[in-house]
Formats: sequence, structure tokens, C-alpha cells
Amino acid sequence: MIVLAAARPVDEASTEGLRSIQVLNPKGDTSWSRLLGKVLFTYFGGRNPAVKHLAIREIHEEVPVDYMECWALCLWSANACRLALREIPSEGPLLARVDVLAGQIYAFSGVDSGQLGGEGIMRSYEALTQRFARALSLSPDDCLLLHTSAVKAFNVAV
Repeated sequence: MIVLAAARPVDEASTEGLRSIQVLNPKGDTSWSRLLGKVLFTYFGGRNPAVKHLAIREIHEEVPVDYMECWALCLWSANACRLALREIPSEGPLLARVDVLAGQIYAFSGVDSGQLGGEGIMRSYEALTQRFARALSLSPDDCLLLHTSAVKAFNVAV
């Protein structure tokens, strides 16, 4: 969330209304989408992703809300990276890797498509869309469409 809050819009020309915290570039080797992709890759990518070592004790009757909110943030972040990279033609190879990474994040979530598209994750996902999409020059509709498409694809894959 810190990276998202510090990110500058994809449309570099729109500097009007930027907050002082928005310091991460939208393009280049030090772009917010690359940094966020690296963070996500650390947890969900590679041969032995850290998320495989996540152990949650079953002390609740249902999945805790904060757990679902965390997954919503990871999913939204991956999709935001994908949308930002689509706007930069030279980032095609990176976009392909982030597309794969996004699929891995959906798979690693450990929740079914009903939960991925259910009220808990959707409420958080929509709140993140409202908070960050326009600030990053991302289409809120595209943010939601990427998620709903991924949920449908995940349902078929399961």
C-alpha cells in the first residue's frame, strides 16, 4: 500500500493535484509498477515462493477479514501493475511476466472463486479501486474487469 500511495500517475503530463508523497515514477527502471512487481515477486514468484511457507492456524470458524483484505490488496496491486504496464509499449516482456505472476497470486490465495468474487474481497477490492485507480491514471472499470476476468478464469482452472 505504501508503494501505491507513493506512485505517480501513469500519465506523466497530469502533475496537477499530486500529493507530496507521490514520488515514484510511472515509467522507467525505477517505476512504481516495477517496484511493486518486485515486491509481489518476492512473495509469490520464483521456484520457492515465500507464500508457500505461510502457515495459518485454524482458530476461526471462517477466514478472517484481515486475511481477505490482505489478499485483495495483493490482487489489486498485481492488476494495477498490469494496467500500468499496458500503457508502456516497451514494457511488453515485463507485462507478460506480471500477467503470469498475477495468475500465481490468485492461485496461491487458497480461496475459491466464490470467495474471490464474494463480498469480503470485492468490498476491499472496490475500496482500493476508489482510493488508487484515478490517482494512478488507471481506469476503475478496467481494474474491476481484470479482477472479475481472473475470477472467472480461476473458476474454470479449479
